[in-house]
Amino acid sequence: MRILLTSFLLGCSLLLSAQWTLVYENDGDGNRLAGDKIALLEAVRSGQSVRIGWIFINEKEPERTMEHFALPESVTILNREDAFAQLHLTRSSVIRNKKDEIGMSWGNKSYLFSTTDQQLSSDLEGELERGDKLRLDVRVKWFVQ
Repeated sequence: MRILLTSFLLGCSLLLSAQWTLVYENDGDGNRLAGDKIALLEAVRSGQSVRIGWIFINEKEPERTMEHFALPESVTILNREDAFAQLHLTRSSVIRNKKDEIGMSWGNKSYLFSTTDQQLSSDLEGELERGDKLRLDVRVKWFVQ
């Protein structure tokens, strides 16, 4: 009985320790919305896993949002004060103009999200798009584990 209880408690502690924690959140202009950027940078430097959540909010209809979450391929710290996360996705979700219609666009897409105002995406041909070109408000959430 004691072994079973110990195993159960160990399993619970491992499960709880494996959860992602929101450390920092910024808007598309690099303004802090929540958390501590220094804590994010320290987590990256100490080798903790980072997960990115990015949220597109339609500026004309703010109730229409689309949230994405992914593990970046790399995280770079620039000038000891800002983080950049690079992601490469083979499918990219879009919010269409018609209400409540969500579709998938197909094709390779790379994203660069940061704690600054540099929220970029590029297609397979390398054409860059900034968040403001998409006419969507972009928010970036930084999780660590």
